[in-house]
Amino acid sequence: MKKVILLVALITGTIVVANAATAQVTNTKVTIETATTDNDGYKEVKLDELSQVVQTSIKALAGETYVISKVEYSAELELVRATLTSKEDQQVKVVLIDKNGKEVKPTE
Repeated sequence: MKKVILLVALITGTIVVANAATAQVTNTKVTIETATTDNDGYKEVKLDELSQVVQTSIKALAGETYVISKVEYSAELELVRATLTSKEDQQVKVVLIDKNGKEVKPTE
C-alpha cells in the first residue's frame, strides 16, 4: 500500500514538474507593427491637383531622362516635393518646388 501511494505521489510530482518546465519554456511572441510614415508634413498628391506653373516646372525638371514617381505637398511649408526616377539606371532624384514653380535647394 505504501508503494502505491508513493508511486502516485511520484507520478503526480513528475507531471507537475513537467508542466512547470513547459510553462517556463513557452514564449509568447508579441509582434509590434509600426507604420512607416514620414512625419515631415508632406502628403502625397496627384500632379494634376497642383497649379499649372508647378506642373510645368516638375515636368521640365523630369525632362526626357526622368519619370515622375511621386509628388507630395506640404501646406505648412508651401512646397512640393517631387521624386523623379531615372529611366536609364533607376537613380532617384528628389526636388523641391515652391508655389511659383521655382526649384528650392534643401537646407541641411
